[in-house]
Amino acid sequence: MNDKPMVEMNANQRRGITVSLGLLDQALCEIRQWAEGREFQSVLYRERNDLSPQQRAKILTLIGEIQEIISDVKDSFTLNERIIEAVRSIRGHSSILWEQVLELQSRRLRRYGAVSPSLAEYLDPKVEGITQRLLHLSDVVSP
Repeated sequence: MNDKPMVEMNANQRRGITVSLGLLDQALCEIRQWAEGREFQSVLYRERNDLSPQQRAKILTLIGEIQEIISDVKDSFTLNERIIEAVRSIRGHSSILWEQVLELQSRRLRRYGAVSPSLAEYLDPKVEGITQRLLHLSDVVSP
């Protein structure tokens, strides 16, 4: 670790540096998961991890080097880390996803053209089932 540099910055610059490096660090964590073999598979979402062993090793090395630099800047400027709490993140995702799923209601699909009664009859209860469960998911993590 370097001694703290004699660098002048204002609060907005400190905040900008903290946010930018925090977002970079968060993205590096996700990239590291891929380099370590992550390959999520679900119903309509699938990742295909096509990284070669050589690419994985190089990625992990580069991430380590980048995070060393981030750590040095953090220590030099005494930057605070951002803590992502699972409860808050789940609540936030639930709210955003709930709104997106509501856009699947037949009355809202009309913006793409006429909606057949059979589509509305089938899809609207499915959308309602998803939205109710998303609300319940948010309730599970609420105080």
